[in-house]
Amino acid sequence: MELIFTPEDSGTKRASGYATVPYSSDAEDETVVETTKSELAAIFEAAKSDGKTLSSVDEGIGAAVEDPLPYRDFLILKNGEIVFDEGYTRSNE
Repeated sequence: MELIFTPEDSGTKRASGYATVPYSSDAEDETVVETTKSELAAIFEAAKSDGKTLSSVDEGIGAAVEDPLPYRDFLILKNGEIVFDEGYTRSNE
């Protein structure tokens, strides 16, 4: 599986999509990282263990541990690593 990151106005590269088949793009601002659902679940599990929450989301962070892809927008690429963005608030627009 490949997780697709695109930069926000602030420059933060946020997970914006994923592909379960080989993915390529001509978009220069996209970064694609090979990962697995279990690796993403482990990131959310570590955040849960640290007492982090999914800000502005009705479901608890446990839901992201069980099925991480719907919550991928809480993940950013920092120094080449996928990490949980504890300061992120999902827009309700």
